Amino acid sequence: MEDIAILVNKDNPVDINYEPKNLVEVANPYYHASFGDCKLTMVDFVSEAFNDLAKEAKKDGYILYADSAYRPAWYPQRVLEFYINEMGEKAYEKVALPGTSEHQLGLAIDLASLENGIYIDELTEDMPVTKWIEENCARFGFILRYPKGKENITGYSYEPWHIRFVGKELARELTANNITLEE
Repeated sequence: MEDIAILVNKDNPVDINYEPKNLVEVANPYYHASFGDCKLTMVDFVSEAFNDLAKEAKKDGYILYADSAYRPAWYPQRVLEFYINEMGEKAYEKVALPGTSEHQLGLAIDLASLENGIYIDELTEDMPVTKWIEENCARFGFILRYPKGKENITGYSYEPWHIRFVGKELARELTANNITLEE
């Protein structure tokens, strides 16, 4: 799959058997797979862009990690089952069904930050690092995939930690016009 702008969501699934061929493992000393043995990997050119993003963030005083990236199709099924047990039907607003997660493309990253020696894997909108990500990720080819105020369009709750690689040109266009991939 060469189309980095492909729309994958609840209405536009990817083939359940799709797996990117050019995955590379990503370093994160804090990483652990919560829902099964799954290495932290992403597509090679996304890894390069993320490394550039993280280096720039570090210059501004923020330490970013990829906390989750590529997920095989079986992974979201386990996540969904967990959240259904925790929150019932609201889990469907939080978790993508197998084949409907852009994590399966290897182009999406859930970010974490290290602040005062504490690893934070659930970034919130009031954190300075979150504002930095939103203001800077497009320069590196990423968009904030599920922005605040667009929940009715994306079908997912606001996720300030979830970025998606779409290339620099499209990222700048979407960000400048405050629109999502769905739009």
